[in-house]
Amino acid sequence: MERQAEQHQAGGESTTTTSVAAGDGGWTGARVIIAGGLLVGVVLGMAGNIPTEGWLQTLLFAVSSVGLTAATALLILREARRGDDLVAAGFAIFTIAEIIVWVGGGPTGPGGEAPFAAAVLFYVPALLLISVPPRFAFWTRAAGALAALPFGIHAVVFLLGGNPAEVLQIAGYLLLSVAVIGWAVDVVRSARSAHGSRVR
Repeated sequence: MERQAEQHQAGGESTTTTSVAAGDGGWTGARVIIAGGLLVGVVLGMAGNIPTEGWLQTLLFAVSSVGLTAATALLILREARRGDDLVAAGFAIFTIAEIIVWVGGGPTGPGGEAPFAAAVLFYVPALLLISVPPRFAFWTRAAGALAALPFGIHAVVFLLGGNPAEVLQIAGYLLLSVAVIGWAVDVVRSARSAHGSRVR
């Protein structure tokens, strides 16, 4: 959290004013949407694997994607304001990739294989841009960077005309879920820190 303190001497009195950087005002509406969207994305994404097919699975995956898209779109602005341009660019690519998943009617739709492969292909640079800079906790960055590997393999196998193994999707999304939880934890901690600073 960025803060600037200025002391002014006026008539023998010292006054201190503290300006808080944009977005560091505790539990703002944006923070609520980011944390909520990330958690919805993880929870419903995992829940979508319980039904093996049908409208319920599609609905769960759709709401999960909407949550992630809304959250990462706001994270673009948040990280850009912080000056973390590489991380902001990573979230921008991730947001686009999440939308691409639904170009063919969703990952479970009849025409969903090609858009899904394209989406996970763009997950790779997105996750690396987010995870390589020392912005988030190490475990979050490690999970994000490792998730890029199975996603990348899946995309390459599909582009070469092969049939990617399902284990690649499972590994990629499990690691991605850990990274997403880490992003949410970072938002919660920053909100608590900002609130505590204001109270003091």
